[in-house]
Amino acid sequence: MADPEFEGRLGRLFAEAPPLGDSEAFARRVSSRLDRAWTLRRLLIGGLGVAGGLIGVGQVAASGVVGRAAILSTQSVKIFSIAMANHLPAHLFFDYMPVGSDFLWAAGAFLVVGLVLVVMRAIGEL
Repeated sequence: MADPEFEGRLGRLFAEAPPLGDSEAFARRVSSRLDRAWTLRRLLIGGLGVAGGLIGVGQVAASGVVGRAAILSTQSVKIFSIAMANHLPAHLFFDYMPVGSDFLWAAGAFLVVGLVLVVMRAIGEL
């Protein structure tokens, strides 16, 4: 049969660890190791991110997207100037654009999401 008084005293002893003489030095060592590990992780993640970004930029440059974007831009400017000269309503632009209206809506949605994330990040750092 278990003694409730003994179990209570034993539970209190395990709940309250006795202070050790080198606890402050131990805490400093652990803290410095954790800080050093985070610095290494940040450098590693940042370096791999830069390498991935460079690979991505190289792939985009090799695929000719920049040239296609320039052509798309000039076509869009021509269509917009013709529409403005003829005083066409804005909703008719989508019929003549080289990209669909769904693309423009998605781009706008991504812009809004990006702005929300930037604002949330700025608020979180205050």
